[in-house]
Amino acid sequence: MNTASVIVGIVILVFMIWLIVDAAGKPTWAWEAAGQNKTLYIVLFVIGIFCGIVGIIAGVIYLASVRPKVLAAGGGPPPTDSY
Repeated sequence: MNTASVIVGIVILVFMIWLIVDAAGKPTWAWEAAGQNKTLYIVLFVIGIFCGIVGIIAGVIYLASVRPKVLAAGGGPPPTDSY
């Protein structure tokens, strides 16, 4: 292994950890309101720790498409169940 490979591996690892923390930090109701699956993305990011290309692809999709939807859906107060 050369230095460049180690640096790339560390960058991917840090990126995956940041994605996991970011996705997990968003409330589940916001994910549901956006029509997205929180568990799926967290699992993909965990897989990305071991298989970098899967995580990079999932991360790009998350940052470009899913995260903005979840943020927009989570902008208001959480929904309340009214009976």
